[in-house]
Amino acid sequence: MKPSESVEAKIYVKALALEDADGNRAVLATTDFAGIWGFFTDAVYEAIASESGLARERFLFTCAHNHSSPSIGLNSEPREDVPQEQVEATVGRKRD
Repeated sequence: MKPSESVEAKIYVKALALEDADGNRAVLATTDFAGIWGFFTDAVYEAIASESGLARERFLFTCAHNHSSPSIGLNSEPREDVPQEQVEATVGRKRD
């Protein structure tokens, strides 16, 4: 697979945080990637939970399944390590 040489369009992670009248919160996050492994979403969840206290069952991470998105090295062979810069890029731009 050939590495990317430029950026034609930005790739986003979008999140929707919901809270009901009783204060129960949930987060739905989606990426523009074709797919990613569960260990990556677990790492993203851990980063979010450490700051928010959100329970794992209240966090859903999805992919738009865009075949035009570049490979980020997480949708080929399963790995046990997660590149920290990818977790930070995913979690780094959050809003209160």
